[in-house]
Amino acid sequence: LVNVSNIKLIYKEPTNEEIYLKGDYERLKQVIINLLKNSLESIEKKGKIEIYTNICKKYIDIIVEDNGKGMDSKTQRHIFDAGYTTKERGWGLGLPLAKRIVEQYHGGKLLLKHTQQGVGSTFRIVLKKPENS
Repeated sequence: LVNVSNIKLIYKEPTNEEIYLKGDYERLKQVIINLLKNSLESIEKKGKIEIYTNICKKYIDIIVEDNGKGMDSKTQRHIFDAGYTTKERGWGLGLPLAKRIVEQYHGGKLLLKHTQQGVGSTFRIVLKKPENS
């Protein structure tokens, strides 16, 4: 179980500009839930999770950053491999499925932007900005 009372969730809104994405809302929501769940599980005591967006001319980035355990190099190489898990009770399907949803259904990318053991991890979802937004 995760003690969420010791975890601060921070959402940083870059502008007041409304951005609409094309895609499957439920599937994108599942990707973000999976990243948040992994972040929560990686924080052992007191921590924080930050979510923010970067809006570029052609792309929208959704960043999920935590100050959890971080990952070693072996884990980094395999996090998107189906069946790979570091958890005692896990199937190793969350990140591979999230990557598939972002890439195949939305034409985007799901990347591990940064990780360091004892410092945390940062994931980046890159989605094309709709032409009319």
